[in-house]
Formats: sequence, C-alpha cells, structure tokens
Amino acid sequence: MSTAHQQQLVTSLNGKQAIAQHLAHLQAKRQQSLALPPKKFRVAWTGFSGKTLWDWLQLLAALAIPVVVAAGTIWFSYQQSETSLQISQVQHKNDQQNIDDQQQEVVLKTYLDDMSTLLLTYKLGQSQRDDEVRQVARAKTLTALRRLNGERKGILLRFLLDAELINKEYSNHRGFYYAIIDLTEANLEQADLMRIDLKGAILTGVDLQNANLQRAGLLRAALYQANLGNADLQNADLETAYMDLANLQGAHLEYARLNWAQIGYSNLQGAHLEYAEIQSADLESSNLRGANLQGVDLRGANLQGVDLRGANLQDTDLRGTNLQGANLQGANLQGAKKGPL
Repeated sequence: MSTAHQQQLVTSLNGKQAIAQHLAHLQAKRQQSLALPPKKFRVAWTGFSGKTLWDWLQLLAALAIPVVVAAGTIWFSYQQSETSLQISQVQHKNDQQNIDDQQQEVVLKTYLDDMSTLLLTYKLGQSQRDDEVRQVARAKTLTALRRLNGERKGILLRFLLDAELINKEYSNHRGFYYAIIDLTEANLEQADLMRIDLKGAILTGVDLQNANLQRAGLLRAALYQANLGNADLQNADLETAYMDLANLQGAHLEYARLNWAQIGYSNLQGAHLEYAEIQSADLESSNLRGANLQGVDLRGANLQGVDLRGANLQDTDLRGTNLQGANLQGANLQGAKKGPL
C-alpha cells in the first residue's frame, strides 16, 4: 500500500471518528435534557425582564392616566346630570309657584270685581238678612278664602272691613256690630292680619289656626267658637272681645290686652300669656292646663272652675280673683299676689 493511500485512509478514519464522537456528544446531551425537570415559562419575550422599581412605577403611572381620565369623565358626566336634575327640579318648583301665584291673583281680582258689582249694582251694603245678594256674597267669599294664601286672605279681609261687610255698626246702638257677610266657619288659616284693625269684626267660628294677628285690633270682635290654635296674638288688643268656646291652644298671647274679654269655656291649654293683661276677664271653666301665665295681671278675673293644673302662675297678680273650684294642682304660684284688692 502506497504512502498516499495510507494517508487517505487515516484521514477517512479520522473523519468518521470525529462524526461518531459528535453524534455521541449529541446523544449524551439529549439524554441529559430529558433527565432535567421542565423549565418554567419565561417572559423574556415580553420585554419586561430587567425592569427596575422606578420603571414599574412609571409603567403603572402611564397605565393609570387613562383610567383616571375615564373615571373623571364618568364622574363629571354624573355631576352634570345631577346638577341638571336639581336645576330642573328648582325650575319646575318655581314655575309651579308662579302658576299658583298667578292663579291666586286671578281668584282675588275676580272676587274683588264681583264684590264691587254686588255693592254698586245690587246694593249689598243696604241688603236685608234674607236677601239673595247676601247668600251670593257669602258663597263667593268662602270659596275665595279656601283658595288663597295667607297674604291674600289678609287683603280680602281688609276689603270686607273697609266695606263694612263684617263689622257694620248698628245706627241706633253705637258700639254694637253685625255682619252683612256671614263668615261662620270661614277658612282664615295662616292669614296675615298683622296690625289690621278688626274692631267689631264678626268672626264667629272662623278657622284662624297659625294666623298672624300681632298687634291686631280686635276690640269688641266676636270670635265665638273660633279656632285660634297656635295663632300669633302677641300685643293684640282683645279688650272686651267675645271669645267664649274658642280654641286658643298653644296660642301666643304675650303682652296681649284681654281686659274684660269673655273667654269662658275656652281651650287655652299650653297657651303663652306671659305679662298679658286679663283684668276682670271672664275665664270661667276654661282649660288653662300647662299655660304660661307668668307676670299676668289677673286682678278681678273670674277663674271659677278653671283648670290650672301645671300652669305657670309665677309673679301673677291674683288679687280679687275668683278661684272658686279652680284646679291648681302642680301649678307654680311662686311670687303670686293673692288676697283682696
């Protein structure tokens, strides 16, 4: 065998040996990889590997911006909706009040026009008790009073007073009054009658609950069976007023003048009568339970059979007062003056 042939054979053997070694190496590596546990899922492909805390914060901030913008948009839209709803409700309420106000103004104007016609054309002021014109006038008056608010009720009542329709004075008996329009059971609730002169007014059985009668003049006014519950009568002049069987429960009568008033058999439970003048008034059998009579001048008043349980009579002047049969259980009589005048 020639030298060249020998060298060629060696080279061929060496190549086969290298290939065999390489195959053996790959087989060993494959077996080794099969023996290892499966590798965990890698996220290197996301591009987040190697991120620092600051990088993460920047990323979260970038993601939060659209979320905040979206939330802000929703909140702003909600607020706009709520504001629009509130504005709409207020506008509706104002519109309704304007409509009611306009309707009441029409009612009052129509009433005054109709009454003027009855006075001028049908001589209401000179009518007799059973005349039809009086019945028409009463019906119109009671209907209007039911539909008007407190302020306009006051205007209507002033008209009746000025026209002498509820306070007509007898020509042959000065100081005595009668009514052309009968207001019995009329609705004067919450009427604004502050400072109005109701002298001699015939208001028998009217509803004056929560009415404002501060400083009103009710001299010789007739308020038989009237409902004055919680009415404000502070500083009102009720001297010689006729108020038998009236409801004055919770009424404010501070500093009111009730001298010689007729208030028999009335309900004054819980009434406020502080420093009122009630000299010689007739309160027989009235209910004054729990009433505040502090500093009241009751000289010569008739309190026969009156219920004064729990009433405050501190510093009251009870001299010459008839307390026969009165119930004073639990009443505060500290500083009260008793005995003859």
